[in-house]
Amino acid sequence: MLFLRGTRWRLQARADLLSHAPDADVVTVVWLRDLKEKYGAKTSPDVLAIAKENTLGRLIGKGGERITKAQEEAGVQIRAVELTTDLSEIVKAIHPVSWIRKHIVRAELVGAELEVYVNPDEYGAFVGKGGSYVRFLDEAMRRMLGIGVRGRHAEEAEVKKAEKEKGKGRPRR
Repeated sequence: MLFLRGTRWRLQARADLLSHAPDADVVTVVWLRDLKEKYGAKTSPDVLAIAKENTLGRLIGKGGERITKAQEEAGVQIRAVELTTDLSEIVKAIHPVSWIRKHIVRAELVGAELEVYVNPDEYGAFVGKGGSYVRFLDEAMRRMLGIGVRGRHAEEAEVKKAEKEKGKGRPRR
């Protein structure tokens, strides 16, 4: 019975999201609540919606109205990202520690593993107590894309270069 209830919730969350954003180009909607509870990732989203590149605005809506309505109806927290070649954006979107995004230097696909390079000073926050956060990320990414996740220490030069680039800010579109 629990499995059926879980499946109903998953399908309902997806349906609510798509009903409020019918013109959005959604690639997939991934249920994460069970993994979130299993690994104690309290601040991670319940659902991750992945949209095609340059279509995220249609999914979120003006002022976030579409995604907010879908969250209210489904009773879950939804986070949305664009699917790009930079898979670190998905990791940043679902990682339980929100500020860790500033310390992820890069991510590289090596075989069936996504190696995420993190500032060594913040590596513990990335991995989590007993490795719980990296196991959460690993299982979530396997569910989404069939690839695992490994944490790696970024080289000092890489960290400095990334910090310098982040300091410049991003150009507005």
